[in-house]
Amino acid sequence: SQQLNIPYVLTLSGTDYNQCLLDPAKTSQTEDTILKASHLITFNSTGLNNTGMNTLINKHPELKKLCTIIKRGEPQCNATLYDFRERFNFSEDDFIYLHVAGIRPVKNNLMPIQLLEQLHEQHPNVKLVFVGSILDQEYYTEFQKAIKGKDWIRYLGSLPHDDIWQAYKSCNVAINCSQSEAESLAVIEAMYMQKPIIASAIPSNTIFIKEGRTGLQCFLSVPIDLYNAARTLYNDPRYRESLAQGANDFIMDYFNANEIQEYETVYKAALKQN
Repeated sequence: SQQLNIPYVLTLSGTDYNQCLLDPAKTSQTEDTILKASHLITFNSTGLNNTGMNTLINKHPELKKLCTIIKRGEPQCNATLYDFRERFNFSEDDFIYLHVAGIRPVKNNLMPIQLLEQLHEQHPNVKLVFVGSILDQEYYTEFQKAIKGKDWIRYLGSLPHDDIWQAYKSCNVAINCSQSEAESLAVIEAMYMQKPIIASAIPSNTIFIKEGRTGLQCFLSVPIDLYNAARTLYNDPRYRESLAQGANDFIMDYFNANEIQEYETVYKAALKQN
């Protein structure tokens, strides 16, 4: 960018930049990339309040002036292509908990396995489905060992986005166990698809998950929270319906109808600065 004298705008969209800021091997390069950006974009205020960015802003307070919050717009969805349960051999009686996330430590994919196994033992129709790319080979090996021999757990790998919409459409409950998020697209998409959600009680999730109204929270320090929430939703279809409707109402109000125009404004400002 500097060699070509072209400005760049950096969107802080995921957990990666925070992890890199906390990784001594990557801190310098990550800080340099952020500091040289013409503008920064984040989806919500938590994007600036995680540990890594807090430290960097304390060192360089001018970064706050470079940052614009742009909320997400309504996603484009095509979930009418095929029957997900039929394609992946799930029965209509199966009660599916869906976990959409890349396979890596920060997404905490291992957490629901043992906890939901207790529920499966009580209700054999309980299924746990994972969808996501392998992003950490060592962690994936551990994940494979954890699900080996458990035919009630399915790992479907990385699916095209339209197929992920189908997975949301066909599941009973969506779960998110992340240790860190900038803003979870999985949570937003599940809400959009009107599904009840259990999500880790981290700052970026609690923006969306209002306990008992738009979903259920589980504290990572109290893993049994996840089991209790999963059991509650299994046993109470009216509560599932209420949370799903609350989630959808909330997210439809949250979406930003001016997302494209707001991005355009930031990029035009960057070009003018140049």
